Amino acid sequence: KTNNEKRNSKKIVRLEIGGESFVFNLSNAGNYQLLKTLAHDVDAISDIDGFAGPRENIINAFTGETILFKNLPDQEVTNQGKKGSAMEEGNMDIKEFVKSSIENSKQVIFTGAPGTGKTYSVRKYVEDNTGKDEKRSKFVQFHSSYDYTDFVEGLRPVPGGSSGNMFVRMDGTFKAICREVVEENLKRLPYDSIEAYFDYMKFADDKKKQEIYKTLDEKPYYFIIDEINRADLSRVFGELMFGLEESYREVHNRFDTQYKNLTTYQMNDDGTASPITDDCFKNGFFVPYNLHIIGTMNDIDRSVESFDFALRRRFVWKDVKANDVMLETLQSMQKSCDGKIDLSEVVERITKMNEAISGDGTGLSEAYHIGPAYFKDLAKVSDDEVDKTLKSIFDDRIEPILREYTRGRRGEVANALIESCKTALGI
Repeated sequence: KTNNEKRNSKKIVRLEIGGESFVFNLSNAGNYQLLKTLAHDVDAISDIDGFAGPRENIINAFTGETILFKNLPDQEVTNQGKKGSAMEEGNMDIKEFVKSSIENSKQVIFTGAPGTGKTYSVRKYVEDNTGKDEKRSKFVQFHSSYDYTDFVEGLRPVPGGSSGNMFVRMDGTFKAICREVVEENLKRLPYDSIEAYFDYMKFADDKKKQEIYKTLDEKPYYFIIDEINRADLSRVFGELMFGLEESYREVHNRFDTQYKNLTTYQMNDDGTASPITDDCFKNGFFVPYNLHIIGTMNDIDRSVESFDFALRRRFVWKDVKANDVMLETLQSMQKSCDGKIDLSEVVERITKMNEAISGDGTGLSEAYHIGPAYFKDLAKVSDDEVDKTLKSIFDDRIEPILREYTRGRRGEVANALIESCKTALGI
């Protein structure tokens, strides 16, 4: 059979790696990223649609048609945590999860069910690590109108004196923070100009480059993109498809941008614009080594397909599951509100509700679970108010979401799901 026929005839494949079993659902074809990660860590993977042998065979087998990789990594893949870990026990500390993920990768996207605290936890981590230094972080939220001129660079009208307004090249949000990072980095490196730094890095061996990278990493910077999947990402990132490769960062990997032939301007405090002198990007743009790019998104959003494979593989993907973070997150909320109730029993009921959402016959995955943010009112109630509060939360916040989940189906489907969830909650 051809590769495509094999994929269509066998949707589920199992990988045995070092005694561990990994199951992949190929009908949700975003699994390539996970397969690619595994393939780089082992020399051979067997029993995957007959593709046994060197890891190159695995990669080649799953790159035949990129249309297969428009969806997110399948949410039914089991998290292979260590025995006794917080994740295995369903009591994951999202703050620690975010911390370790960011510190282990410069480009990471946190995805999962809505209301799991992804954005809040990322922003809190960044604030804790940068203090009051606002120049060390930038937060943006993508939307359908966001494009290259907002993100990288574009032509903008500025006052032109007696001649009226004029259009000049100006940085977008991402290029602006890259400029600030590079300028600050040069103050900590023994080079008097960007060209001297370029000349050194261009001919430096790997050992010398690593010494530079170590110095830069002592002061990390952060660029946070909330709702990263809500924009047309090809229009937003442009040439950064090259620059976002972590191995292609820093000045020796600089590249031309769309408006390279124009002088870059900056806005002054008095509202006028002036050319940037001593432009560190005059001879090409590059992404500084110590800039972390962090995205957050809900993978049930309809616009998720805009995250194409070419861009997807440049990020590490971290799935935050609602049930895994439920107890730890609600306990943290309760602590800040001086709440008194025992949340363990309540969380058990919420967990059962989520299991009903992704149960047999619903057609919904764990990505449709309800996160702890929807239950924040439980953090400040007394024991005799639990059931009343749960009912209020369900009626006002959860039932409308469930009806949205089942839109387009027969009415009895939605009603059955709602009743199953209410039974699980005991309301």
